[in-house]
Amino acid sequence: MNKSRVGIYPGTFDPITNGHLDIIRRAAKIVDRLIVGVARNDGKGPLFTTDERVEIVRADIARLLERETVARIEVRAFDTLLMKFAESVGASVIIRGLRAVSDFEYEFQMMGMNARLNTEIEYVFLMASDPLPVHLVALRQGDRRARRRRLAFRQQARRRTADRALRGAGQRTIDQTAAASKNSSLGPDRGPRLCRRRPGKKPWMAGSSPAKGPKES
Repeated sequence: MNKSRVGIYPGTFDPITNGHLDIIRRAAKIVDRLIVGVARNDGKGPLFTTDERVEIVRADIARLLERETVARIEVRAFDTLLMKFAESVGASVIIRGLRAVSDFEYEFQMMGMNARLNTEIEYVFLMASDPLPVHLVALRQGDRRARRRRLAFRQQARRRTADRALRGAGQRTIDQTAAASKNSSLGPDRGPRLCRRRPGKKPWMAGSSPAKGPKES
């Protein structure tokens, strides 16, 4: 009995796009079982949490792809090295989508590094469809529930982007206020300041010694 071929399509999917779904649909034709790996990747500062992204990917795959294809696709989150994750699920193929030559240069470097970790796992590159998948029947735009769901996700992404921008602007304001307060303590022009003396005495400049008159004999 031949061993089933397991492939991984990793990504952040923040959120999943039509291009991602096109690669998933085509990748499912190459392997017997496809695992869509949702990377935690907190360093990118994703708009959606890992659990939310997993839910979005599962929902869109279930509603927008053919039932036979969906039956061979599994969505999992992972926060380890890609090769470690591939080994843990028994994958022999890693699938990556390419949009331009610049994508290939980056993926080629990643492939070289990962090959040092495991030479038994192969890379397969799929070029983005051109034009972007019109043949998917516009991702079944007739499905009103799917359209409403994607619209809700887009609105949520816009709100989170706006909130993040407001928080950044607020932090910059705090930093500027603190800097202004620090500067004001040094004087308006950060120059020498006049120090007050006792009544009847002339003020003298900070950092200099007061003038001394001749001593009375």
